[in-house]
Amino acid sequence: MVILPSILILGAITNEVFKIVSILESGGFEIRSSSIIPSIENAIKLIGLNIDDIYKQLNQFAYSLSQLTYTTLIRITENIFSFIVSSLIMVYLLFFFLKDGENIINNCISVFPMDDDHERYLLDQFHQVTKVTIKGTFIVAFAQGFLGFVILSILNIQGAILWGFLMALFSILPGIGTAIIWLPIAVFLIYSGMWVQGLILLFSGLFIIGLVDNLLRPYLISKETSLPDYLVLLTTIGGISLFGISGFVIGPIIASLFISIWSLMKKINA
Repeated sequence: MVILPSILILGAITNEVFKIVSILESGGFEIRSSSIIPSIENAIKLIGLNIDDIYKQLNQFAYSLSQLTYTTLIRITENIFSFIVSSLIMVYLLFFFLKDGENIINNCISVFPMDDDHERYLLDQFHQVTKVTIKGTFIVAFAQGFLGFVILSILNIQGAILWGFLMALFSILPGIGTAIIWLPIAVFLIYSGMWVQGLILLFSGLFIIGLVDNLLRPYLISKETSLPDYLVLLTTIGGISLFGISGFVIGPIIASLFISIWSLMKKINA
């Protein structure tokens, strides 16, 4: 159920990588004067700037961007094997954690200086929020990657499968997220004269792909926990600012444990 689709997707991504690499090596990112919108070119001349120097700088920027993209794609390809090995190790360890997890929990409960029922209540809250948060992260990553793939395919952008896959990966990064993929593509399209496609991608990235994280993640977490949407959003942002990427999980967990302990203390003191 999982291995076969993963192999098919990986094959498609690898094919896209080779296509994009061939474009980069053939100089497909060169920006020509005929590709700039005439009105923009006239405006540049009116303010006294040298249009040839601007073309030269844009080509240097495009070349640097293409080299960076090329290096990144090669590194991603090289790290696929490492990712597979790490996944196998994770599955191996997960087997033993699932097998002996109950004993580990019982040992912890016997050591902690709290009532056993209270400890199990807090552990249940911790488990529930962690599971929902991680599941929500994967769902959001898939949604953003799929939307990116669909939008880029509609705009007829080369390598839509690869870019969608990278958006899904980078969606967990705090702050920039998927913009690290779609923003350079949009800028390149605009500078290459395909300004309609570039503006559509820019708008879609800001108001469609970007908003998925802010709207879908709080809804998914609050739907299966007692945390309200606004608290999930605030604790996620706060967790990211303090703990980085892991703050996606740590922030809502801290909020859930705080509310659980608060409710528990009210119940004890009632």
